[in-house]
Amino acid sequence: MDRNNLLVSGPVVYTKSDGFWQRIVTLDYSGLVAIGAAYIEWHLPMICNGANLAYRKSLVSEVNLKENKASGDDVFILQSVFEKNQSWVVFSKNRDAFVMTEPPSDLKVFWNQRIRWASKNSDYSIHKNTLILVFVWLYNVMIVISLLSLNPLGLLASFFLVLVKLIAE
Repeated sequence: MDRNNLLVSGPVVYTKSDGFWQRIVTLDYSGLVAIGAAYIEWHLPMICNGANLAYRKSLVSEVNLKENKASGDDVFILQSVFEKNQSWVVFSKNRDAFVMTEPPSDLKVFWNQRIRWASKNSDYSIHKNTLILVFVWLYNVMIVISLLSLNPLGLLASFFLVLVKLIAE
């Protein structure tokens, strides 16, 4: 870790992608990791993963961990450190820094994970991120509604919405 970097976030990758469900979840999660990395690079930290997070011990006493929450320390630390000094936060792009973990086993586990993540949005100190997340959620809802319309125009719209999403991610 560079002396000036007090917090380094790194990539977390799912280990299995055997079936259709695991491939979809892996693709989705890879997009989240990429978004987290991009926003750190753009000096607008939004998300990171505690499974691959390094920070100096001295930060623990200085950051706002919001101890009334069951989880989320990783993002609370990220945003708190960033508010003190933007240059202290970096994302490691080193292939040797990848951490491997298992994907959610089924839809229920996946859903509960996302509910847990979303429940902390109002507690994050960078509120601009909440607006971005609402936009992303609405965009995804538009894709689902277009698909469920079973109308040729709706299916075409969903195709282009997914294409734009894939290019952006």
